[in-house]
Amino acid sequence: MATSQTLIDLKGDKREIEALLGQASRKRQRDLLAKELEVVAKLIAKEEEEEKARKDAQAAAAIEETKTSENLQEQQRDPINYQMISKFAWDQSEKFISIHITMYDVQKLDPSNVTCDFGENSFDLKVRNLNGKNLRLGVSPLENKIDIKNSKFKLRTDRLTVQLRKTAVKHWMDLKKKKTALDTKKVENAKDPQDGLMDMMKDLYQTGDEDMKRTISEAWTKGHDKQKS
Repeated sequence: MATSQTLIDLKGDKREIEALLGQASRKRQRDLLAKELEVVAKLIAKEEEEEKARKDAQAAAAIEETKTSENLQEQQRDPINYQMISKFAWDQSEKFISIHITMYDVQKLDPSNVTCDFGENSFDLKVRNLNGKNLRLGVSPLENKIDIKNSKFKLRTDRLTVQLRKTAVKHWMDLKKKKTALDTKKVENAKDPQDGLMDMMKDLYQTGDEDMKRTISEAWTKGHDKQKS
């Protein structure tokens, strides 16, 4: 992930302020520049922290996508032709997510014909040779992580229940995790950090001596040339 344009601009502002601070001779000018430098430094630190969070989130999403892909590949390697289960109900308690599936005569099956593989955030239920059909229900990724060791399934008369043990007492809004875009800054709701720098530069230009005015003019010219290129 490339460095954000906001961070690049802020670091450019910091270099320009430091250059001006090195040339300023009047105390008022130096105080204004030092104060603005402190503000920009804080904005850089905040942007770097947010950029790290964005990178970590993207890395986690990439890992999750890889795991999902591996699960799909594993499913494709199974030579048995399954009919996917589309109708089921689910509910939850403090400790479990329970998925209820109506399956006539499922209790008559040999126990080896029913398997359920649990992952950190997935499950894959397979029912073989139930009235001549092979049935399957898999969900990945789940909305939250589950306790693999304490997750299980139960066979009842004409019904199969998969119980996913929660890792934390938390209410699930859905069974499957929905893809969401990463939170991004809403520029319209926040002041551009460069606005304060421009105001400060204008103030320095109006109150500064000839050397300061010349330095600021050169900085503005260079910045304008960079934008054009």
